[in-house]
Amino acid sequence: MTESVRKHVDYQSLVPAPKRPHMVLSDAPKRLIVVGDVHGCLEELQQLLVESNYNKNEGDEVLLVGDLVNKGPLSAETVQFARENNFHCIRGNHDDFALCHALQLVEKSTHPGLQYIEKLTQ
Repeated sequence: MTESVRKHVDYQSLVPAPKRPHMVLSDAPKRLIVVGDVHGCLEELQQLLVESNYNKNEGDEVLLVGDLVNKGPLSAETVQFARENNFHCIRGNHDDFALCHALQLVEKSTHPGLQYIEKLTQ
């Protein structure tokens, strides 16, 4: 019996550092809504914002802490939504993995669960 061994890749070390690696919120927002591990579940994120009475016109800001993509059905759309709404984001390991593939820093995978990466590069 052969055992499949998965090679460990440090995706974070392959991805270039963000242009703004640190940011200070100089003007404190009315509320800072922190959400982690969205994993491409855009509809659930939107529902959470509705339930928390998020209102960017009132000064609310959103901080997404890691793993915007993967697992859920709307990874590319989740990234687009975060961009359109100027959410603050901290990259997670799944985000680094997607960036490595999108920037072609690693061998391209044909895994069907990674099709969203093609949308991210358009």
